[in-house]
Amino acid sequence: MALLSDAVNCRLISDVPVGSYLSGGLDSTIIAGLAKKPHTWTVGFKNCNEFKWAKIASNEFASQHTEVLITEDEFISLLKKMIQKRREPFSVPNEILLYKMTKAVKKKNTVVLSGEGADELFLVMIEYSAGRTQASGISRNFHNSIHMAQTVTWK
Repeated sequence: MALLSDAVNCRLISDVPVGSYLSGGLDSTIIAGLAKKPHTWTVGFKNCNEFKWAKIASNEFASQHTEVLITEDEFISLLKKMIQKRREPFSVPNEILLYKMTKAVKKKNTVVLSGEGADELFLVMIEYSAGRTQASGISRNFHNSIHMAQTVTWK
């Protein structure tokens, strides 16, 4: 835990406002909790998002949480613009969501912390059963990550 705490602390050294992405997943929840920064951010569609989990975590951390909403039409429009600018297709479609959220983040934070793609490091395992994918132990791990982030002692 000390290594993770030190890694987050190193990234907090800044002369500009720092915020945190917060999806409510284990990676961003741990990082946002350790950072103890006032602003957290989540992005999603109206009917497909992680707002519920991010809100639980942001309430625990007492952060000023912002939910950035993106419409399907806006997603397609940004996708087309970004493909034209990059001149190649996207392999990871969440880049469009991150782009949209980052534009909103810039209004309050110059630097933002992210745990993007690190859930696997915090032992979120995926089970394959009966042709469905479901997360194993998410609820337990989620609450453990909030507890872990709250109980870190700072030097």
